[in-house]
Amino acid sequence: QSLDDGSEIGFTAGYATGLKLQEAGGDSVSFIGCCDLGFEKEALLSFEMGLKAVDAAFTVKYVPTGDFDFDFDNVANATEAFNTAVADGADAVYPYLGGAHRPIVELANGAGIVAMSAGSSKACDDPELDYQIAIRFDGGDYVKAVMQQIVEGTFVEGDTKTFKVGVDPEPGAVICDATPEQQSAMDAVYADIAAGTYAADFGAIKGQAYGG
Repeated sequence: QSLDDGSEIGFTAGYATGLKLQEAGGDSVSFIGCCDLGFEKEALLSFEMGLKAVDAAFTVKYVPTGDFDFDFDNVANATEAFNTAVADGADAVYPYLGGAHRPIVELANGAGIVAMSAGSSKACDDPELDYQIAIRFDGGDYVKAVMQQIVEGTFVEGDTKTFKVGVDPEPGAVICDATPEQQSAMDAVYADIAAGTYAADFGAIKGQAYGG
């Protein structure tokens, strides 16, 4: 079994987005999700924390696509949510979606809005879509890493592997074609997360997201 920490990943996503907004001269993000579920709340709150760590004036707005549980894949509803984001003046969009994700990134590309993946670690090399950020929590990467540990004898049946930002290479946001300054800033954030600098904040976010 493998797990990751949504708050750690969300913080790096928000921080990377903040750096891209600085570069582009923007200040607002639309987070397109489904229906305000607990894990969405954790992702959104930690994203906002990371975003504001770059600039406290930056804002993120949650835009839902509709009703649980199919609307992570509902392209029509996601498109409507994207249009709402554009009308609200969004400079970046985080399509925190399943089957509807790629169509929204395509729309973001057409609108010239910063776009990011939601899980895929291969987004920066996507042959069809132009991603500015890869927000990595890729199940395939986790399986590959665990299988390697099984081969090495460091992971046995019944173990649980928690993938940690700044410790394991798999999770966390990366900026595609980052400048040296952007990469240095992201490296510092990864190191802070690994050192437990934000552990109390992440605990509070989890409490707020799942507490009621």
